[in-house]
Amino acid sequence: MKIIKQIVKRLLTDSMVQIEPTRRCNFNCVHCTHRNHAGDIDIELYRGILQRHRTVKIVKLQGLGEPLLHPQIQLMIDLAKDSGHQVMIITNGSCRHVRNVDHYVFSLETIRPDIYAATGKRDLDRVLANIVHTAAIQKVTLNCVQCQTTTDRDVQEVRRFAEEIGAAVWLTPQEVWVDERHPDHAFQKENTLQAWRTHGVSPHYKKYRSCTWGVSEFYYDYTGAPHPCCIRMTDEYKGLMPSEAICGSCPL
Repeated sequence: MKIIKQIVKRLLTDSMVQIEPTRRCNFNCVHCTHRNHAGDIDIELYRGILQRHRTVKIVKLQGLGEPLLHPQIQLMIDLAKDSGHQVMIITNGSCRHVRNVDHYVFSLETIRPDIYAATGKRDLDRVLANIVHTAAIQKVTLNCVQCQTTTDRDVQEVRRFAEEIGAAVWLTPQEVWVDERHPDHAFQKENTLQAWRTHGVSPHYKKYRSCTWGVSEFYYDYTGAPHPCCIRMTDEYKGLMPSEAICGSCPL
């Protein structure tokens, strides 16, 4: 029965491979587990992952680092496109526009400078200018994480900004990216619960009705190591696949 369910999931789900271009980041967001500021994926390693997953629909270039900091990010995009994939990028907006991206997503929790700085980000004026520039070229999405440093006012202001530039909006409740084995788990869990209370997110919130990671969706970090999913991106999950031990503690 389990095998049948996996086959059905694969048939009904748009396949995706998510690849972390770099672990380096120029921001220090309070709702992120990013700690390691070193490491870019090797292009030949990247080519190998694309070859391994040559039938997937979407290549998502995102991880714990800022993907556009990879020195060959445009080549990575073009290689995926040349292989017949759609490309999704989720960026903090600090870097200039890159070409050939099908799904251009900007992380934006607030447009208030003081609150933006409190989330661990900087250069809001430049970020907003980059978003406006890209929105004038193609359709963009704003990923608004409902985090512990923002309120409903911030969410509504992001919505209005999106409407002004013709962008779509994702509302994403803050997530706990590590389980009990990680030293940051208690801290992350408390901050997430605080964020949920502030934004009116149900304590029973679940992101997925049916998870397809390891079946039709796959994640690789900048070293080329597979991980169980895009929530379990930190190094203690390196080389692991979804299992009862890992998925049983998943908050989503």
